[in-house]
Amino acid sequence: MRPMRMFPVIAAVTVMTLSTALPAGATVTLQATRSYAACPPHTVVILPGGLCAVHAFGRTRPRGEPMLAGLQDLGTVNIVSFNSDTYGITDQPTNGNGRLQNHLYMWSINPNNWTTQIWTVWFDNGNKTYVFQSAYNGSGGGVAYGCINVPGFTTASGIQLIVYSCAGSPNNERFALPSVPGTGGLADYMRANYKPNPYVAIGNNFPGNGAWVITWESLAGLNNARWQFTAPGAT
Repeated sequence: MRPMRMFPVIAAVTVMTLSTALPAGATVTLQATRSYAACPPHTVVILPGGLCAVHAFGRTRPRGEPMLAGLQDLGTVNIVSFNSDTYGITDQPTNGNGRLQNHLYMWSINPNNWTTQIWTVWFDNGNKTYVFQSAYNGSGGGVAYGCINVPGFTTASGIQLIVYSCAGSPNNERFALPSVPGTGGLADYMRANYKPNPYVAIGNNFPGNGAWVITWESLAGLNNARWQFTAPGAT
């Protein structure tokens, strides 16, 4: 029997908040307390700032995946929709069925742990940003171990995200994860780090199989710009 490997527990507490009223064009102010106690039962805090995930069996980082210099390896997650946690961000390795190679789509989380749905989380303690690296090794085409990337540092809404070769962790591969109070520690925004205010959020347009993972200019359709982080193998 393989030993069970847990995610590293980081008992960091961050102070963040979200304003309750969100009129058109309003900016978001982040303040509110997050801690280990905020996590639901049977979960652990795995990311600085209090994000939660469940325990899982297996490796925390796939064999062969290159380390990203200067960043802290926080283990692997599925990035799933707050609206419907059966759908997760998925790396598309080839062209087919109307989908484009190296683009990101929503797809049902596969119980066999597809590496195209598994993301190693890297953390920069200096500027508190995250980089998400695909566990997919490129064996069937596409980028091997690519990072989630916002093409061209766009500030427009509706631009589809891609995976791109991780090289120096540029700002369009770095994300901030401000917490959403009242969600038990599991739901968060993902914001592009190069445009903090007003920010470019990351969302999806259904969600459901084949939905695009896209940029959002505002908090309209709020739940489609919220994400949960769960451990692979824990569905």
